[in-house]
Amino acid sequence: MTAPLVRRLTRRRTLTALALVPLGVPLGRSARANEKSERLPELRESMARFAQPVRVGDLAARYLLEPAEAQRVLGRVAALPVLRTAAGDLLLAVDRGGVLGFGTTRVAVPLDDVALLGEHVVLIGLTPAALAALPRVASNGLTPVPVDTRVRVAIVGPFH
Repeated sequence: MTAPLVRRLTRRRTLTALALVPLGVPLGRSARANEKSERLPELRESMARFAQPVRVGDLAARYLLEPAEAQRVLGRVAALPVLRTAAGDLLLAVDRGGVLGFGTTRVAVPLDDVALLGEHVVLIGLTPAALAALPRVASNGLTPVPVDTRVRVAIVGPFH
């Protein structure tokens, strides 16, 4: 693109934005980000239909991210990532807190409450405060799922 064309397009976008401000049209991403955070349960339900098969071993050591534009790291998926309860429910083992792997707390997050975002895992069904309140994983009643097993995990797009 030539420089005059770029200048014209930039001016046109600026003028359009200035014309929309008096009409009360929100500009920027903050309004959209706030709307998404308020609709957390709706997001979880709408994304569940896009569940894709994933090898359990491929989930190990991924970062667990907050479902916000900043994508703060909340923890890391454990080496044996998926656990099965006696009732047959699947849980994702996550190490949270600590420094350099020392002092971490392992918690179990329901697999329905997470989604894949590229090479990361995003918490979509729980708030970060609810994750912090989860109890420590007790090994009784939980069996690790073999790493070659495929489980269905939702896929989500970027939060910006």
